Amino acid sequence: MHKSNENINKEERIKKTIKELEVLLELDVEFFESLLEKIEKEEEF
Repeated sequence: MHKSNENINKEERIKKTIKELEVLLELDVEFFESLLEKIEKEEEF
C-alpha cells in the first residue's frame, strides 16, 4: 500500500513527539526519585 507524504510526515512527527515525551518522563521519574530519597532521609532525623 502506498502512503502519501502527508501520512509519512505525520507518523514521523508522532514518533518524534513520543520520543520527546519519553525523555521528559524519564527526567520526571529521576526528579521524583531524588525527591523521595530526600524525604526519606529527612524522616530519619
